[in-house]
Amino acid sequence: MNARTFFLGDPHFGHQNIIKFSRTQFKTIEEHNQCLMDNWCSVVKSKDTVFLLGDMCMGNKDDGFRKIHALPGMKRLILGNHDPKIHGWGETPYWLKLAGIDWAAGCHELRKHGNKILLTHIPVHRCQKDRYDLNIHGHMHSEKIMHKTYSKFKDVVDPFYFNVCAEHINLTPISLEQILETL
Repeated sequence: MNARTFFLGDPHFGHQNIIKFSRTQFKTIEEHNQCLMDNWCSVVKSKDTVFLLGDMCMGNKDDGFRKIHALPGMKRLILGNHDPKIHGWGETPYWLKLAGIDWAAGCHELRKHGNKILLTHIPVHRCQKDRYDLNIHGHMHSEKIMHKTYSKFKDVVDPFYFNVCAEHINLTPISLEQILETL
């Protein structure tokens, strides 16, 4: 089987308050973390690549980083507002090594199947639609970006954006093929 590409935004390993805000189905953070790990292992294989679109861990970050490191697949990080910062170039920060992250960046352009895709944590302004076919993003948790239809009907989800926050994808990494099927 060929290696696949997956996405998961805002897993928030170890974030005690996430189970109060938007993941209320969990009674404990341990239950939450275990669900994320089980779901990850159910779809990602060792040769697959997973883009984490920000906000990997909160709380005991070292424990969260170790959990991520133990998961299968090559991991790449698009930095989120709750991730430690990378200052300049040089030696890889200890936390990237601890999490088993191959590389990290503020955003990344991906070209797959004739699509020019921008990976970000926070969604980009819609004016980027002239440069990209799709913005795969996180950050918005339970929200989606709506597009004004200027009709008497309700606004619709903007097809330029695909939100991969864990809440939107059943706390399970989603493959690029699954995303592209929705377009």
